Amino acid sequence: MELRYKNLKKYPRLIRAVTGLRLKEFEILKEPFEQEWNKYMKQYTFEGARRERKRTVRQNSTFKCIEDKMIFILHHYKSHPTQEMLGLQFDLAQCKVSAWIGALEPILIKTLKKMQLLPARDAYEMDNRIIESAAVILDGSERPIQRPKYDQQEFYSGKKRDTR
Repeated sequence: MELRYKNLKKYPRLIRAVTGLRLKEFEILKEPFEQEWNKYMKQYTFEGARRERKRTVRQNSTFKCIEDKMIFILHHYKSHPTQEMLGLQFDLAQCKVSAWIGALEPILIKTLKKMQLLPARDAYEMDNRIIESAAVILDGSERPIQRPKYDQQEFYSGKKRDTR
């Protein structure tokens, strides 16, 4: 089975297995991703050069719809197979796989950034996100530690049984 949207949309569990997203999440991401893709293609060519003339969609295009492009780049992020393996799964040469990754990766990052779904990269940003969120769950369960041979009293919680 080819990893194409027309084949996978009948089986939502397969979309999740391939992309890591539920069908509903995939559909939510589709519209902003398509907007970013069209915005990019309006200004630049596939190779990244400034566009000089109007864009035309070719009949023999590798990916027929935006969903196929999303499946390709999300599958790359989720499974991170080699480019040769991606080429086998999507019927592409390795050089084309590399070109598609180079074209779609910035689009996906811009889309996720616009939707505020990128992971936090530092403690300050993480603190800001926690403060903005409605609820914070802290794990306060006790975990066993290796106590020192001497002066065990300060490390002893008073429990007699193992917490596992």
